Amino acid sequence: MYKYLLFTTGIISCFLTEINAQELSKNFGDLASFTEIHAYVAVDISKRQGLNSEFDPHELYLNASSRISQNIKAVAEFEIEHGGQLLKMTKLFSEWNLDEKFNLKVGLDFAPFSVQDQVYYSPLRLRKFSSHATSTREILPTAWRETGLFVFGTFGDQQKIHLKYDVGVFNGLGSEAFNNVRDAKQSLDNNNNKMIAGRVSLNYSKHLQVGASYSMGKYDDLDQLDLKMWASHIIIQKNKFDLIGEYISSQTTDSVRTKTKSGGYVMMGYRFFENLLSDKINYIEPIIRLQIMESDLNVQDANDFIGYAFGFNYSPAEHYKFVLEYEVLKERFGQQIDNNLVSLEMVIDF
Repeated sequence: MYKYLLFTTGIISCFLTEINAQELSKNFGDLASFTEIHAYVAVDISKRQGLNSEFDPHELYLNASSRISQNIKAVAEFEIEHGGQLLKMTKLFSEWNLDEKFNLKVGLDFAPFSVQDQVYYSPLRLRKFSSHATSTREILPTAWRETGLFVFGTFGDQQKIHLKYDVGVFNGLGSEAFNNVRDAKQSLDNNNNKMIAGRVSLNYSKHLQVGASYSMGKYDDLDQLDLKMWASHIIIQKNKFDLIGEYISSQTTDSVRTKTKSGGYVMMGYRFFENLLSDKINYIEPIIRLQIMESDLNVQDANDFIGYAFGFNYSPAEHYKFVLEYEVLKERFGQQIDNNLVSLEMVIDF
């Protein structure tokens, strides 16, 4: 733990040193003057049937970004999980904003697939629950980030109907993709093949988004076995109401057969009492999520289930919330397993 504290302190010290250096040479308010530092902390207590209850210092994120010119910026981000048990770099890229229709990003960031970049981080409005839908853990690896080359842009008036696209070429998932896609994430490439992913969405202002994603590549060490993934999504945001829906499917081939997975979820929330009492209630938001999971179309077992979750978010002040959740999983085949979850999470960003 001591070495993690030293490492984190060193990171922050470097950022602060950079801020001081830039303040000497730039005027206040210049886009190139300051390095911005943001962080958030999530701590939870949870109990899943059959397992011990536990308090978990779940995650600490440190994010720093700085513009070196009006259209070029650099971003670095680190995550410390479970009280220092896991330390990893989650973002490290440069972004060159050439034009609204064409922008270039080089480095480590979310793969341009599904809506993970809009729902993953705990403080985000569209992150309703402390747990993730199973399809975003078992079909798509949670927080799927890759190192590579990315281009993205927007066509049309962003206050009206417009089209967004994201395309990336990157290292891709590794040799464990057939058995457990979560273990297939890798820092460096295990073969010569480069994975390709793309996402396109049709949007109406900030209220409606309908999109689709596709990804393909070779995942084994010998560049022979295929991994393909598809996804579609919808996001509706209207005043105090949010709805997020997503369907994900994958096909993974090994030397014997092809495994097909599919699953999806819909989750909703509505904010009540917004800004009612500034020092006690920022909002209260009842939330619900429905999901379905098919782990292998050729196998019927306890990994195929229908689930639902409900709870509420309570925010006493901006950038501070509590998430109470109860999740129920109903196995579609075989014996029912006692694996329901209850959790309470605190999230604060600063």
